[in-house]
Amino acid sequence: MSDSFEPTITSLFGNGNGLHQQVLASFPLCDVTEEDLTQNPQFCKLLATLTQHVDRTGLTVSLKAELDKAEQELQNQRRFWLWSESLYRGLQEMTQDYCVRKHRSSVPPDQNKFYETMERCLLVAQCALKLDHSSTPNLDQPSVLGLTPQQVMELMPPEENVQRMKASLPRHVERHLREKCLSLLSYYQPEWEHESEGLKSNKLVHLSGLLNEEKRRSETLKETSRENTVMLQRQTQLYLS
Repeated sequence: MSDSFEPTITSLFGNGNGLHQQVLASFPLCDVTEEDLTQNPQFCKLLATLTQHVDRTGLTVSLKAELDKAEQELQNQRRFWLWSESLYRGLQEMTQDYCVRKHRSSVPPDQNKFYETMERCLLVAQCALKLDHSSTPNLDQPSVLGLTPQQVMELMPPEENVQRMKASLPRHVERHLREKCLSLLSYYQPEWEHESEGLKSNKLVHLSGLLNEEKRRSETLKETSRENTVMLQRQTQLYLS
């Protein structure tokens, strides 16, 4: 190695044991000991120089930046997919609840129009998505029944009904989510089921903390169960031996 690197290495890491410790800390995945670095000083200097160009995992600075960017894009797409999937499933639950209510009691005409429009929009959009070949490599694949997504989209409800449905959709979604949260609260704390709406609303603020506590308790019980299972197996082996 050229002597021109030595002043830089010395200024960054120092000499002797300090240099060895810094090199080992910079390459935790490298199977190298301090004794190896002591016996091979030139190799130690090479590793010290590499620390200016690669990170602790061995990736170059440019490659690490590209990897971070790709991971960020992947996380953004994942969050968008989770958001879309959660909303879609929530809308499906709303239509199912509507069908149950419709058979049990009378539903106001405006709600009938809202849910019928939403259900039809969901069905048409789902069918159009199934027919869309843009995400498949085989573009020559024949479509189902010879239909195209554009033809299916023509079955959407009238634009006026769609716009009216979209305008009232946030209010219905909020009500549906609130009912689900109240049901969840009643499951974990049945004593609150007959309380007033105001008290229930105040209790909903602490629902996330309640669920986190329940999750930790469940994980603790699982770990205890695994430990008891291992202990029982050992005791069984000792008894049989």
